[in-house]
Amino acid sequence: MWAGKAVVIVNAFVTGACVMSFEMLGSRYLNPYFGSGIYTWAALISTVLLALMIGYFAGGWLADRVPRASVLGAMMMVSAVVMSAMPTLAPPLFDAIFDRIDSVEMGSLLAALALMAPPLTLLGGYSPFAIRLVLKDRRHSGRTSGLIYGINTFGSVVGTLFTTFVLVPTLGTVAITYLLAGTILLFGGLFLVPALWGRRAAVAAVVALGLIGASGPAAAYCDGPPLSPRDLADRPDGVLETVETPYHTFLLSKESHRLFLRFRIRGYDTNNQSGMDLDAPGRLVFGYTRLFTLAAVYVAAPQDMLMIGVGGGTVTRYMARHFPDLRIDAVEVDEGVLKCARKYFSFTDGETVASHVTDGRVFLKRRKEARYDIIFVDAFRAGYVPFHLLTREFYQLLSERMRPGGVVVFNLHNGNELYVRSLRTIGDAFDSFDAFEDGRSSVVIAYQGPKRAWEDLRSSALRTQQAHRFPHDLADLLSHRAAVPKLRTATTPVLTDDFAP
Repeated sequence: MWAGKAVVIVNAFVTGACVMSFEMLGSRYLNPYFGSGIYTWAALISTVLLALMIGYFAGGWLADRVPRASVLGAMMMVSAVVMSAMPTLAPPLFDAIFDRIDSVEMGSLLAALALMAPPLTLLGGYSPFAIRLVLKDRRHSGRTSGLIYGINTFGSVVGTLFTTFVLVPTLGTVAITYLLAGTILLFGGLFLVPALWGRRAAVAAVVALGLIGASGPAAAYCDGPPLSPRDLADRPDGVLETVETPYHTFLLSKESHRLFLRFRIRGYDTNNQSGMDLDAPGRLVFGYTRLFTLAAVYVAAPQDMLMIGVGGGTVTRYMARHFPDLRIDAVEVDEGVLKCARKYFSFTDGETVASHVTDGRVFLKRRKEARYDIIFVDAFRAGYVPFHLLTREFYQLLSERMRPGGVVVFNLHNGNELYVRSLRTIGDAFDSFDAFEDGRSSVVIAYQGPKRAWEDLRSSALRTQQAHRFPHDLADLLSHRAAVPKLRTATTPVLTDDFAP
């Protein structure tokens, strides 16, 4: 017995929505392992298109062989079951791929194929199969095909927007996966209801509702009053909280007398973004954050400071403490990071500190009249600086928003080709820059005007240190000055918005 044209049309919308929703969700699975760059998205998009292509061929062939609504319903339900296994299968599968394949391009492609191709191939077979069920007169074949594919594509649009703007900010990746699987299972079961009267239909409905229910409400994170360093020192070691936001998955973790905010990247590895010594909250844990304070050597009496990429807010708090009259704009694209910084790292807004939830480049574009003595750029996503914060156009914007005599301080990873190209681009936008290294981290201080003499910097460090009594001695930090690799202007291209490979 055919389930009816209305059910076919409704499910055309549902499958389209779930296909694109699962594609957007796929980035959440892959980003911690392979980053969020263009290779990952190319792998995702190619996988979806390949799966749909195979599904179109297979669905059309199967529809001619067995043109029954129950078969179409079974295809949807099998895809739902496969999809519901993703949260369990993905971590060990991705770990295996990551451990064996160094190439981000090939690794992300294989991971995307393994994760997404099976369920999406089954869902891709829906449209040609549905057309075969609905079509009764060949004279109306064009209209019928247009209707099914139009409704399916409209569902894709809704699924993309709803997942991006509603589901991801509200639910975790696992919860959304179960929600999608339960939805597909429930609506696919509509095709089987006439053939599976009684208990079987009831069981299918209960399982589908169970998967939807397993998604649960959004888990609250970093709620409750702020915790003082003394409160945190009394907590047992280990992960205090795991947070998933639209931008990151990160952990709040305590080890002995230290607290860390760590972004989860590349499977089991984590990337430290902020740290606090619970026994000495006024000190900076990481070497590169200490090197950040060398900005005070270049600008001895700053009035306005911009921090792009707040993290736990440790550098912002440090600067605010030692320069009580310094006006600070703290810009963080991820509201969840700010929320956790307030709870765990004693970060607060105040008379001189204002936090802003937005992209750093967008913030600068909109603040046309703002000028800063010190601008810190410490923005990372999945272990990498977002590409639009690495280009000449962005660096020129920074220069425009910098007061005469001001500096821009960058946190970069050294020892790779991207570092050399970043230095080349910084050199294109600024007259001078100095580099300071701590392990794999390089702090680059860029400014307009002639290069500062080493004797002048040392004298300024001694004076500023004596005036402000920094816990990390500025003169000692100057000893981390690093040699800048030779920049070949002919072979080292400037990174631009148009071309940043």
